[in-house]
Amino acid sequence: MTRIRRAELILAGLGIIVGICGLVAARDLDFTAAAGGVLFERSDDMIWGKLLQFSPLGAIVTIVLASVAMLGAWFRVRALVLIAAGGFAVCALQVIVQFGRSDNVFGVRGGNLALFLAMAVGLVTLALADAGETADAQVASA
Repeated sequence: MTRIRRAELILAGLGIIVGICGLVAARDLDFTAAAGGVLFERSDDMIWGKLLQFSPLGAIVTIVLASVAMLGAWFRVRALVLIAAGGFAVCALQVIVQFGRSDNVFGVRGGNLALFLAMAVGLVTLALADAGETADAQVASA
């Protein structure tokens, strides 16, 4: 297992964990609630825990996209990792377009923009770096 593939798996795993935490936080909300459930709402010690919020739909989308990235990394299918990265980029665009409006179906806020952008940029970077590493290995073996 290469370092890049391991990093893809770790990044996807973190996305799954955050999505599951978001789903737990949003368990009592409507499926597309505009104001999502805040992670670690009762904790005054962890200010970062108040930065992310999800509706159940937003949490499920995050889990699904991170799972697609994990499958792509595990089975060495670069296209799946890039599809997941594109999905996270679309989610980031959704945050920008619908933030603070009643049709915010993912129930997200500005902190989620950072999460979605980090997942998109990180997965694209790792997938493309893996492509370069594979090409270098083929040239070295020839």
